[in-house]
Amino acid sequence: MPFDVKTIAEINLGVQLLLTLILIGAVYLAKNKKFSSHCKVMRITVPVQILAILAIMLPSMDGYLVHGTPGPLFRAEMLAHHSIGLAIVVLWVYINLIFLKYLRPRFKIKTAMRLALALWALSLVMGFHMFVSIYA
Repeated sequence: MPFDVKTIAEINLGVQLLLTLILIGAVYLAKNKKFSSHCKVMRITVPVQILAILAIMLPSMDGYLVHGTPGPLFRAEMLAHHSIGLAIVVLWVYINLIFLKYLRPRFKIKTAMRLALALWALSLVMGFHMFVSIYA
């Protein structure tokens, strides 16, 4: 049975909400200084997010760029949302390279982690707003 675009978007929304709950758990682990467990959770969560980006979000964005968007502000929001998502992935790689001792931190690792969390929250809100703009 083929899925329509809305069903795929709803599945992605469910995945994003699940990842958010997992992220909240990872924040709890970090606040309680269980960094090893926090890192393990994040090393699963972010690759799942990357798969969602590649499998669902990138083709969706491409479709909107090729066939047009619901409005000029939507296009800007979509591009900002995707740029923030890419920044999160870059921060995740940076943080992991520091923990694996391949890089020396240029600034406090805690700052990078908090920035990644703030960007994730912003991206989630923007993504939810775009979903509602399209399908509500």
